[in-house]
Amino acid sequence: MWPCPVKEFLNEDTIASIERLKQIAATSWLTGHQAGLFEENPTNPRDQYLAVIGQCEGQLLDYLVEPHTLEEIVHQRIVCRHPGEPQDFYAMAEEMIMQKHLNFLIARSMVLKEAGRFRRV
Repeated sequence: MWPCPVKEFLNEDTIASIERLKQIAATSWLTGHQAGLFEENPTNPRDQYLAVIGQCEGQLLDYLVEPHTLEEIVHQRIVCRHPGEPQDFYAMAEEMIMQKHLNFLIARSMVLKEAGRFRRV
């Protein structure tokens, strides 16, 4: 399972793309994130990745019952639970990923940003 799933954009298109990949008949798949080359259909890793997105969103929504700043959210380490070295890289990755999750949740009217704080709707 991916401990730190980074996507260029987290939105409905990202999820739809992963679902479309399941329909492609191919003999090999090459990933750019940790796993490398698959010579069998990687349905399970794709489903795991979608589950990770959902799990991260669930944990974030649970945390946002009370309003929090982005910095406070980053310190929860929802995605990069056990960051390695360099620490600054993992903090930056966590911030970028959490911002994408927040934007996705805001677009779906599940989170509001008020006075620099995010909260669950």
